[in-house]
Amino acid sequence: MKIKNKKFFIALFIALLLKLSLFAFAEIRAPQVKFQIDSQIYIQTANNLAAHAAFTREYSPGGKYAPELFRTPGYPFFLCIFNGKLKIPYSGVVIIQIILTILTACVVYKTAEQIDPRFAYLSALIVLFDPSVTIFSLFLLTETVFLFLISIFMHVFIRYLRTPELRYAVWSALIIAAAVYIRPISYFLGIAIGMFMLYFSFRARIKKVL
Repeated sequence: MKIKNKKFFIALFIALLLKLSLFAFAEIRAPQVKFQIDSQIYIQTANNLAAHAAFTREYSPGGKYAPELFRTPGYPFFLCIFNGKLKIPYSGVVIIQIILTILTACVVYKTAEQIDPRFAYLSALIVLFDPSVTIFSLFLLTETVFLFLISIFMHVFIRYLRTPELRYAVWSALIIAAAVYIRPISYFLGIAIGMFMLYFSFRARIKKVL
């Protein structure tokens, strides 16, 4: 993924500096801020995934546990890998999420470039400096990982619409499935995706619509 726009890299550096500055300020003045109400649920399930390979918030020594039914396992699995297995502290996980926002901006730039190169830089700027994207990256919540997966899905799906090859359809399906495991709301994107596929197929060949 090559990006030749120098202005983009300048904006990326400034955005990264701002994000890390906010992270440092939060760690010094209010380190507990990364733990929101839902964060505790994700942490509990991630710990049990790492220790017992069980997606549950409670685990008894006897091996009896009740599966967690109100949260999807995607984000706890993310925490399980980086904190539970790799032993990266939660502050380090937040830094990883900050890096994911930067990578998201890169993916958005390349996606917009496929649609209209004139809007690539502006699209990346919106992601880099959007307050909600920056703030949620400082919390142990699903938003950052979900946004990253959705941006990758859009990139691959746009490539499928431009070059209707099976590999792009398969990869976009796998990525959106992973996003559903992070936040179930993306499940309903299937309706919009189907409409897009029908529209572009109709423009190509009637046979593809069938």
